Amino acid sequence: MWETSQGIRTLGGAEAHLFRELVHYLHDQILVGIEIGEPHFSDVLIFDSLQPTQQLAMLHTVAAGLLDPKSATPKLTATCEATIYAIFRELETLIEAEIGFEQQLALPDNRLRSLARDAWIKGCQQSEEDHIFGNAELTGHSIPPLGSTDMSRWTDFVEQIADLILWDRDFEFDGLVGDASPDQAELMKRQLGINKDYYSTIASDIQESDVERISAQIRLLTPATEFVRPYRPAAERDIA
Repeated sequence: MWETSQGIRTLGGAEAHLFRELVHYLHDQILVGIEIGEPHFSDVLIFDSLQPTQQLAMLHTVAAGLLDPKSATPKLTATCEATIYAIFRELETLIEAEIGFEQQLALPDNRLRSLARDAWIKGCQQSEEDHIFGNAELTGHSIPPLGSTDMSRWTDFVEQIADLILWDRDFEFDGLVGDASPDQAELMKRQLGINKDYYSTIASDIQESDVERISAQIRLLTPATEFVRPYRPAAERDIA
C-alpha cells in the first residue's frame, strides 16, 4: 500500500502493468551499471546521488508499496518519492526511443504509448476522486493521440501519470532546504507543509552480497513481459 495523491492504495490494471514494466527496466539498468562500473542516471538528483545498492533497495521499497497490497504503508520521504519520479523519467526515455525506432524503421509500434494512455485512464478510474478529472480529461483532451510523435506532449503526459501517485515535487527542494540554516529550513518546511524528517531520512542500503537477493524480490514483483528483456549477468550472456 502507498499514500498516493489519490488515496492509500496499490496500483491495479494497466497502471500496475506500466509500473511493473518501468521498475523492471530501471532495475536492469542499475544492474548493468554495477556490472560495467558506470552508474545509470535518471536525471533525478536525489536518486542519482544514491549508491547503486541503495537505488536497488529503494526500488524494492516503492515497488512493494505500490504493487503488493499486503505490504505496509511506508512513510513518505524525499528519497522514496524521488525514486518514484526516477521510475517515470524512464517512461519518457522509453517513449522517445519507441518514437525514434518507429520513425527509423517506418513501422508503426506504439505499444508503450498505448499502455501509458491506458495506465492514466485506469489510474483516474481507480482513484477516489474520479470526478475531479472531468469529462474533458477522460475523453482524451489532455491525452496525446496514440500515433503522436510530439515528445513535448508525451513529456507533459508522463508528468500527469506520475501525478496520480506523487503529491508534488517537494523532493526537488532537497538542496535548497539543505543549504539553509536550521531555522530557515524549518520555516521553509512549515510553509511548504513538509514533514520534519522528509529530507533527513537516510536511504536504506544493502550489502553488495545481497544484490542478488534483493534483485530476486524485485523480479517477483515485476516479472519480464513483452516490453522488456530480463537482465542476465555477463557470464550467462557469454554462455548463450
